[in-house]
Amino acid sequence: MEWYTISMKPPSLKTILFILIILGLVLFAIMQERRAQKITRSALALAELAQFRAGLSAYFSERAAYPEGEKIVIGSVNAQAICVAAAPDQNEGLVSGKDGCANGKILFSSQETGISSPFVYTSTGPHYEITFALAHFLGAFREKGAYCATENGILVGECGG
Repeated sequence: MEWYTISMKPPSLKTILFILIILGLVLFAIMQERRAQKITRSALALAELAQFRAGLSAYFSERAAYPEGEKIVIGSVNAQAICVAAAPDQNEGLVSGKDGCANGKILFSSQETGISSPFVYTSTGPHYEITFALAHFLGAFREKGAYCATENGILVGECGG
């Protein structure tokens, strides 16, 4: 029986450098993809927030107050839509989807738009606060993290209550 030996030469410096460059490019591409995902999530959150605030403004135009509630997560089971009831004895305000609105008018529906980032809504009637977060800075929003939207605009940081 014959034994064969395989002699291996160590990789050349060019080969090692080539492998390191390829690994660096792959790592850079992964980091750019993650950054793009964060920017997309932030843009979606702002678009969804704008739709929700437009629904709140329409509700305020109809009822001269905002739907009342404290620390309600928008998009959760009991807060999927903003509804203006057709009759005084029907559900209105934040309701559980289109079916919760009966014959009323839907002003916003998270079932149609989806909610990619949680919004926490609080209102006493004449004022509202929505706490939300951005995963990445975007446009005029120069910081990532918590923001507070009110009927007067959007501020950096969580809502004060």
